[in-house]
Amino acid sequence: MRPVVLMVFIILCLALIGVRFLFVKPVSQKSRQFKPAYLRLTQETNFLDIRIKKLFPYPQSVLLSGIMIGTRGKLPNNLYQQLQITGMLHVIALSGANISFLIASLSFLTGILGKKAANVFICFFIVGFILFVGPSPSVVRAGIMGILLLLAQLAGRPYYPAYALFLSATIMILLNPWLLFDLSFQLSFSATLGIMLFNRPKKTGNLNARISIWRKIKKGIIDSLHITLSAQALTIPLILYNFGQLSLVSFLTNVLCGWLIGYILSLGFLVVLFSFLSQSLGMLLTILVLPFLNIFLTIVKITSMFPFASLRFSAKTVLVMVVIYYLLLITVIYLRYFHSGGGKMATHKESKNL
Repeated sequence: MRPVVLMVFIILCLALIGVRFLFVKPVSQKSRQFKPAYLRLTQETNFLDIRIKKLFPYPQSVLLSGIMIGTRGKLPNNLYQQLQITGMLHVIALSGANISFLIASLSFLTGILGKKAANVFICFFIVGFILFVGPSPSVVRAGIMGILLLLAQLAGRPYYPAYALFLSATIMILLNPWLLFDLSFQLSFSATLGIMLFNRPKKTGNLNARISIWRKIKKGIIDSLHITLSAQALTIPLILYNFGQLSLVSFLTNVLCGWLIGYILSLGFLVVLFSFLSQSLGMLLTILVLPFLNIFLTIVKITSMFPFASLRFSAKTVLVMVVIYYLLLITVIYLRYFHSGGGKMATHKESKNL
C-alpha cells in the first residue's frame, strides 16, 4: 500500500478512536448483540444448536456451538471466568474464520461448475450463511471481503486485502453508522488490520516438497506467533478500555489454542452434517472432535490459574495506558512504513486474509 494512502487510513482510524474514547460512553454488551435471522424463523430455537447438544457432552457442546454458529448458550461460571481471564472469549462468538472455511470447503465446486459459476454460487451462499447465523459485524466484514475476493477472481483482477478491508468497513458504516461504536466491529476491523500491518507476507517460493515434518511444525508455530501478535497489537487497547482488564496470558493461550480452532470448526461441521444422515453415525464421529475440545478446555483452565494471569485497572489509569500505547503504536508504524521504507502491507494478490 502506498504510504500516503496508508497515512490517510491511519488518520481516519485515529480520529474514530478519539471520538470513541472521548465522547462515547461504553454501551452494555447486551445492546451490541445482533439477533440472528434464524431465531425469528424458528421461534428462538436453533436446530443446529439442538443437534450439537444431542451429540456432545456439556460444556463441550456449548464451546462447539459458539465456535460453529456463535451460540453461547449457558456457560458455566467458572468456564466463562477462565475464558475472560485468558482473553479467549472471542472463540465463542462467530468470526470471520467461518467465512474462510466456507469458501475453502466449497472450492471443490470449481471442478464441477467451472470457476465463474462456482464463484457466483459461493457469493450467494455466503450471503445466505450470514443471514442464517446472524449478521454480526465480524461475519459481515469477513463476508464482504470474501465476496470481493471472489469478484476479483471473476474479473481477473488482483485482490488487495487492505483495500477490501477498508471498503467493507465503509460499506458497513454507510449502512449502519452506529457500528463505529460497536466493540465487535472495532475488534474485527482492528485484528484484521493488525495482521495486515505487522504480519510478514508468506513466502511461497523455493519450497521443498520433501521438507521434514518438524520444520513444517516449526513453521506453523512461527506463523501462528506472527498472526497472534499482529492481531493483538491493535486489539489490546480496545479490550483494555472496554473491560479495564489486561490478560497477561492471552498471547500464550491464543498461541496454544489457535491451531485447535480450525480442526474443531471443520470436524464439527462434518460431524453435524453426518448426524442428519444417521444420529448413530454422528455420535460415533464425535470422537474426532472431542479430543480437540478437551485439549482446548484444559489449556484454558491451566493458563487461567497462572499467578497474575489478569490485571485490573482504574478508569483513569486505563485512559493513560491507552494513550501511551497508541503513541508507541504510531511510532512503530511510522518507523516501519515511512522512515526505513522496509516492510509492506499484505496487499499482494496471493494474500487472502479474511
